[in-house]
Amino acid sequence: MRMADSSRSLSTNGTCPIPYPDRFHAATAYVASLPDHLLTDETRLLFYALHSQAAHGPCEESKPWGWNVVESAKWNAWSQLGNMSQMEAMRLYVRTLDEEQPEWWDRMPEVVPADTPAAASPGNGVSISSVFQEGTWVVIQQDDAKKPVPRYEQGAALLGGSLYVVGGHYGGRYLQDVWVYNLNRLQWTSPVPAEPKAAEPPGQEGSAVLAPTGPPAAAGWSVTPLQDKLLVMGGHIKVGKVS
Repeated sequence: MRMADSSRSLSTNGTCPIPYPDRFHAATAYVASLPDHLLTDETRLLFYALHSQAAHGPCEESKPWGWNVVESAKWNAWSQLGNMSQMEAMRLYVRTLDEEQPEWWDRMPEVVPADTPAAASPGNGVSISSVFQEGTWVVIQQDDAKKPVPRYEQGAALLGGSLYVVGGHYGGRYLQDVWVYNLNRLQWTSPVPAEPKAAEPPGQEGSAVLAPTGPPAAAGWSVTPLQDKLLVMGGHIKVGKVS
């Protein structure tokens, strides 16, 4: 597996910029290349358990005999993860590596051999369905540096395979931003507004005011999917309501 130069150039602080599951695969390859003395036995045991959970799901293997200390420790570490989702195991694996080796991505070899543990891929890739557990709340851990700030009174809607979030309140101020959460990659992006097209002459039916930088800073937007587009209406700002 070759890591593209374009992905590598996006990292400025050692953080791996590629999406899951490729980020997890790169992390497993890096851990496999480390000399034994750089990681404690406890950390290597944790990596083993998380990798097993990510690749195979919950532990269903028979418990080894007690005299086999190493295999018993590995079995206990894996089984203690319970019903943790494969996606969560991947994220915890990468987070653990980030804590142990903060600049691991910058030290990642240009070419990762095909026979490294990175070849083990859980299922058909990452999606929101691999995180959800019916009947329970699930916290989706976000390791990406680029993600929206916490907010309330935002507008939000699903369109295709993405969740769109518009504006809202944060820290006593109104937000002027649009975020898109890809449900297949579990990754946030903030699109750059396109140049506005010419609006119809004022007074004609269907005429609109097009802002060159997207919606104004406001909260309480009504966001409605309309075919392959989103209809954004309403909202309120400090001086009144947005029409």
